[in-house]
Amino acid sequence: MKKKIVILCAVLLAVLLPMRVHGVGAYDDTVNLTLAEAHELILEGLPAIWDLESHLYDLNYTRNEMDIEFRRYVRGRTRDIVNAWNRKSIELDREIAVVEMNIEVLALRTKFVLHTTVANIIGAEMDIDTAEASIAIERENLRHVTLRHRLGLASASDLRAANTRINQAYMNLDNLHTAAAIARESLNELLGLAACQYVIIEFERILPEIPEDLAYYITQKVLQTPTARRMQITVNRYQEELAWHQYNCIYSRRRRNECETCETLTESHKRAVIDRDLEIRRMEVALRITYNRLEQLQTGEMAARLALELGLYNLEMVKTNYDLGRVTQLDVDRAAMSLAVLEQTIERNLYQQWLLKITINNPELL
Repeated sequence: MKKKIVILCAVLLAVLLPMRVHGVGAYDDTVNLTLAEAHELILEGLPAIWDLESHLYDLNYTRNEMDIEFRRYVRGRTRDIVNAWNRKSIELDREIAVVEMNIEVLALRTKFVLHTTVANIIGAEMDIDTAEASIAIERENLRHVTLRHRLGLASASDLRAANTRINQAYMNLDNLHTAAAIARESLNELLGLAACQYVIIEFERILPEIPEDLAYYITQKVLQTPTARRMQITVNRYQEELAWHQYNCIYSRRRRNECETCETLTESHKRAVIDRDLEIRRMEVALRITYNRLEQLQTGEMAARLALELGLYNLEMVKTNYDLGRVTQLDVDRAAMSLAVLEQTIERNLYQQWLLKITINNPELL
């Protein structure tokens, strides 16, 4: 009796120990990776990253050549030549910054996909554990119903219902195995590994926390995002070009053309400022909603832990009644199963909090 209880209660203990993606399958090879190593492997095999890094290399090479040109030919020339070189240099620096931010955004998005895929695999394998434990209970239930039917204490419909439940449990288990296999195939495809390789992702599950001054934190976090920085670069570019043409509008011989350019740049600058402010506001609202979701998960975790304490007390009561002959082994198994489901509920909650951490740290993904 105690052995059965231990087996059922241990459904999630394997999940509560090392934080890793695990499972059983017919694989030819095992690959052990940390989350950071897996992310690096994805980036190494991503053509879009190659293109951006190649473009960044070319831009930096051009920038270095420009510095050499300045030292050899431009320095000491007329103010107009120096100003033209400076403007060209600033524009190139902006382009380099934008490409670097595009690389950063792409890396963030692949990291989020990796985290989500890992969480999907863990969720699928937890479902399999629960389904297998449920089948064990349904088997015991079928044995009881069969015995009662032989004694004339259960009807034929009761027996058919018990058989139907266990058949449905097996079908559900098959579907869960399929879902887990698909999730693993997605991981292997993401990493660029063969389908025959069994990947174990090891990581430390660090949960997010809610800062004391949440409003200030959200504002600062959003302003640091690549999108906000990229849009600020656009605003700065229009502002600098506008200042340049306003100067020429006053002193240049082609004053009329310069003034028309100023009007166009003024409108472009206004639109850029509005677009920047709207995007910043959108990310701030999305981040606030994400923190609200985190608060809900933390509240749900506390409620589940209280229910777990009650479940432990209930299990002890059922075990005592079993020793006194008042309940059956099936009642004990069901109480243990309820306890395991509560443990799994807490685990799922914690993994959802863990997934929120990457979006909280990177509002770009919201």
